[in-house]
Amino acid sequence: MLSFTPSSYKHLLAPLVLFSILLSFLLFGPIAQLDHYHDFADQRKQWGIHNAFDVLSNLAYFFVALYGCFHFAKKKDSSVKWQMRDAAYAMLILSLFATAIASSYYHWQPDDARLFWDRLPIALACASLILAIRLETKYCHADQPPYLEIGLTLIGAITSVVWWKLTGDLRWYLALQAIVILCIPIWQTVYGCSKLQRYSLIGVIVLYGVAKLFESTDHFIFHQLNILSGHSLKHLISAAAAFLILWQWQKHSA
Repeated sequence: MLSFTPSSYKHLLAPLVLFSILLSFLLFGPIAQLDHYHDFADQRKQWGIHNAFDVLSNLAYFFVALYGCFHFAKKKDSSVKWQMRDAAYAMLILSLFATAIASSYYHWQPDDARLFWDRLPIALACASLILAIRLETKYCHADQPPYLEIGLTLIGAITSVVWWKLTGDLRWYLALQAIVILCIPIWQTVYGCSKLQRYSLIGVIVLYGVAKLFESTDHFIFHQLNILSGHSLKHLISAAAAFLILWQWQKHSA
């Protein structure tokens, strides 16, 4: 006979939330990109660079990725159970490098064709973070890494962007980000992560929310500041969120 204790039920919370996210986006229907999405507030050309500050603010991702590389290079030989987790963080670092390049490429001359290359490394960064947290929580004591889950997560991330490219439907790209925001705190709580890890990821989610707010008020902020636009600030704040992710990894694996 199967018996369930209160502690058994908490392990069902994340799967239920994950299922609810996917079902909600499925039932909601297609989500189209805003018609004026490419109409950014700051279109100034500086030093021969089109949309200079939206382009140059992507250097923040590059420097955060360099920080991650520096920590990765200093790491001592780790036990087998952490190797896949560190590989997921390494993929996150590579995704940040790719974001710095692809987002600069997109903002130099914004259009849907270039936006595809901007969104692809962002989706892979989300998938990398999901895998890193899963590997250091649920699977930290597993004899074998969950290769099927790793493969499905990566395929799902890439497919979410390809789906938008082919159909104009942003549903699954947005669902991927919802999984990061809603499921990661649950996994960390259920599987007993340290307070440093939990609070750091809460900070990441807060910064992500602020970055999205600035992105949505791009024109308003630019007209108020006349220096930086909301979208440029979005790059800087989301890079700060990425730094916080890598910082907590450094502290946890030191």
